[in-house]
Amino acid sequence: MFNVYPLTPSLSLSLFLKPKVMHDATMALPQILSSYPRGQRELHGLYAKHFTPQDMKSWFTSRGVTLKTEQDGRMFPITDSSQTIMDVIQQEAQKWNVDIQLGCKVMTVEKDDDDDGYFLVTTSAQKQIQQHAFDSIILATGSSPSGHDIASQLGLNMVNPIPSLFTLELKQQVKDVDGILHGLAGLSVPFARITFRYKGECVFILYALYICTWHMFHADLSFLLNIQPPPNNEPTSFCISIIYSNSCTKYKNVKQQTTKTVPNRKKKQSITQEGPLLLTHHGLSGPAALRLSAFAARELADVNYNCDLSINWCTSFGTTEEVEDALWTYKSTASPKRFVSSVCPLGNHANSKQPPPQEEQQSSTTTSTTPPLIPKRLWNALCIQSNIQSDTTWGNISKKQIRSLSNSLTNLVVYMSGKGIFKEEFVTAGGISTKDVNMSTMSSKKMDGLYVCGEVLNVDGVTGGFNFMNCWSTGFMAGVGAATFVIGESL
Repeated sequence: MFNVYPLTPSLSLSLFLKPKVMHDATMALPQILSSYPRGQRELHGLYAKHFTPQDMKSWFTSRGVTLKTEQDGRMFPITDSSQTIMDVIQQEAQKWNVDIQLGCKVMTVEKDDDDDGYFLVTTSAQKQIQQHAFDSIILATGSSPSGHDIASQLGLNMVNPIPSLFTLELKQQVKDVDGILHGLAGLSVPFARITFRYKGECVFILYALYICTWHMFHADLSFLLNIQPPPNNEPTSFCISIIYSNSCTKYKNVKQQTTKTVPNRKKKQSITQEGPLLLTHHGLSGPAALRLSAFAARELADVNYNCDLSINWCTSFGTTEEVEDALWTYKSTASPKRFVSSVCPLGNHANSKQPPPQEEQQSSTTTSTTPPLIPKRLWNALCIQSNIQSDTTWGNISKKQIRSLSNSLTNLVVYMSGKGIFKEEFVTAGGISTKDVNMSTMSSKKMDGLYVCGEVLNVDGVTGGFNFMNCWSTGFMAGVGAATFVIGESL
């Protein structure tokens, strides 16, 4: 095993932050697979019959590691220490005489042209270059670009890697003093819905079917395209693809057609995720935001992480019209002198589409056993957004204001200005195409003796131990597959 860094750097970093090992092994398989934006179909057979989540749990427990399952489904060692996991992995490696060479950088990997040729691995350690020969190799390089380069050199197709699992930055709404979410960091909503929608930007394919000179396009397109002028201004022809603004009518002889910005994938009109939502000093975090960043990773990258997002803060109360009806009903029973901005009247009742109980409606404080669905400061900000002044009472609020407030509660549009990184973890969407891999053995379909596993594949999950499970399962099968290949019989 060659490693430039200390053993299992990604594992040690992630476990140091919170030593989760995997997700709840008793979860139904469809529920487990639904947590993988990429890899659901490919992992199905692996998790169902080759190396299951229960197999992984048994692997740890049989080696003396007792695991506990927390309420959110994540599993941890009862020691709450990452060292527990790293120790058992190192002990297992020592037991089977695994030679771990630290501080050893892999420079190149090549395969002899002979049918039974070895893999030649060139390494650099302490300024010394060495070459090693192996019958079989396993690529377990995670999202490292060097691993992607090696995979490409060995003939594996790559899906362009992009970030996944990140927080959503809302500079205008959070940083600006007059932003609707300014000063609300730390607040959370127990169950919200966040949606990304395409705006239908024009995508053009410019077919330069005629000969044109550099000067014809230079003035208008050089700011969009990295095109160098042809030598000596010689005439040239080319085919280019750009994402352009909605007004591109000045060019004639230009054919317009719809194109897919995500290869081999139908563009979705909208992507929605639900769950707890947390307001931060930079924007949005929490399960709903992180799931959206993962399931819409490529779509968000297409728009350079600059787009509108829609937030529904009270999904349990139904549509905008149903929320409006609930607020209107509350107005008819509330004290007419009570200020609208004082507290959210929608109680936190799971999956409820009914107004809160009478006793909660009449309460003038938040001391009820059922907390408001919307935190007070967020509710006050949404009232201001809906042009409801601080002295507006339920007795004099207008129907127009209630309708505006209902829209702010169910369809608040915010502008995403960038992406952050979830803690210090980083998950990548993209990597080795699963079409090039036999997912039951993790062997390459293009080269005998080559195996891959973990996050080097175009497989990634949401937070909660799912990415670890991908690594455990594919890693186990890659190890079994490589050993079987070398000794020539099944293990």
